[in-house]
Amino acid sequence: MSGTRNPLLGDWFQPPTDETANPLMRKPTYADAAEWHGQNLADTWVAMNDPRMWVNAAQQYGNALLMGTTAPTRLRAFHGSLEDFSSLDRSKVGSGAMSDRWAADAKHADEYYLTTNPEHAEHYGPVVHEFEIGKPLYQKDAKADLEAWAKSEGYDSAQKHLDEYYEGNIYSALDLDNYLKDALSEAKAAGFPGVHVSLGDLKNPRRKPFGDFIVLHDPSVATRVAARQRKD
Repeated sequence: MSGTRNPLLGDWFQPPTDETANPLMRKPTYADAAEWHGQNLADTWVAMNDPRMWVNAAQQYGNALLMGTTAPTRLRAFHGSLEDFSSLDRSKVGSGAMSDRWAADAKHADEYYLTTNPEHAEHYGPVVHEFEIGKPLYQKDAKADLEAWAKSEGYDSAQKHLDEYYEGNIYSALDLDNYLKDALSEAKAAGFPGVHVSLGDLKNPRRKPFGDFIVLHDPSVATRVAARQRKD
């Protein structure tokens, strides 16, 4: 029992007979609990009202997604082509709608372009292939970059800057070929098979969402799940 002599300890140390003399031996009271929980709740309330806490939480969640420690729904992406096929094929790069710009042995040979918007994919060919991306991709927030660019140019928003200065042309606004190539280089350096470039809720001149861009350097992570003919 507490406060009694322990013969195993000898004379050099014995527990105090008065438990109140040692705070580690004193049993907590209801007042102690109320004080601790009251301060804890006050600290939590302050943290909940600090925007930095939510930004930090969002960043941590984003990092968790990148590292595969959460389980998001597998990404679906679309690719427009002149013909039907079963998988992304390196030998076919440069043979589609962009063949006048990209040769199969040129600098784009290890790049595979898809979009989360099937209507966008239709612009590149009558056959729209749907793919499932089986591994996490590097995340690039293009809308955030455009928002920062718009603010520096004196516009209230990226959408207004896009509409008024670039007449809705997202390719010109981002210098898209170079932007996507740089984003894919970042993905490679970080060890990812490709990059997911998000445009958020930005809309095209027809006031419909652009959708996001997906660029892969490892086509094996994309599994074709369906294909359909464009409705002309």
